[in-house]
Amino acid sequence: MSCGICLEKLADPLCLPCGHVYCAHPCLSGLVATTSTDFTAECPTCREPFHTVRPELACLPKAFHKFALPSLRRLYLDLEPSHQSTLESRLAASEARIATLESDKDRLLRAGEQHAAAARAHSRGETEALRKVSSLQAELQRARTEASRAQDKAIDLAGRLVELRAEQQVTAGDLGDASAVIEDLKAKYSKLKRHCRSLEASGREEVEADSSSFVLKKRNSDVAGSSSDVQGSTPKRLRVIRPLPRGRSSLQTPITAPLLARLGAQGGLGSPFRSGE
Repeated sequence: MSCGICLEKLADPLCLPCGHVYCAHPCLSGLVATTSTDFTAECPTCREPFHTVRPELACLPKAFHKFALPSLRRLYLDLEPSHQSTLESRLAASEARIATLESDKDRLLRAGEQHAAAARAHSRGETEALRKVSSLQAELQRARTEASRAQDKAIDLAGRLVELRAEQQVTAGDLGDASAVIEDLKAKYSKLKRHCRSLEASGREEVEADSSSFVLKKRNSDVAGSSSDVQGSTPKRLRVIRPLPRGRSSLQTPITAPLLARLGAQGGLGSPFRSGE
């Protein structure tokens, strides 16, 4: 059976509503592409028009679906044995292709499940990471607050240090003045000490002279009064009463008393009436 357009054996035959049969490609498709107007075309043999499009069934009520038939119908003709073997080989290739696609589908499904599990694990890890980031941000904010407080405290301490240094300078000036006063008092004390020593030396000489004259007078009176007592006994030693030297009370005033006490505690001043001085 041959095509009425290419005059060759039918390849993928299509039947028109008028009953004429032509090859689908490229005969009938080329005819429709070149001669169709308003979605209609004419049969090249009998010139009977036919529709080239089929209405969409989704746009029609179900009651009219049986009337919406396609204008072109595919024909399945008995072929020669060679064509049958070709179809069988094509069928086997299609079945092998289907099996390959099924295996690929299973492999893709397994890979998809693995990727989905990995995505879920990644989502959990991302959630945990976001939680840690939030915690670290809170800790960072607290650290910044503490750093700000520490900085304010450091500024306050720096101001306090400046004040203490100023007070130290004032205290150093006062200490210098006090040192000058102490040196002056030491000089005065040394002068008084030398004066006391001279008075003590002169007092000793006077006491020794008075004691000698008193002893001589006493001995003479004892010899004149009783010679027997003088011969039978030894003269008694007289106790010499020395006048007490002037103490520190004359040097202590409401102003000098604290300084003298401090110098005495430090060992800076000694008593001018110690033995051997």
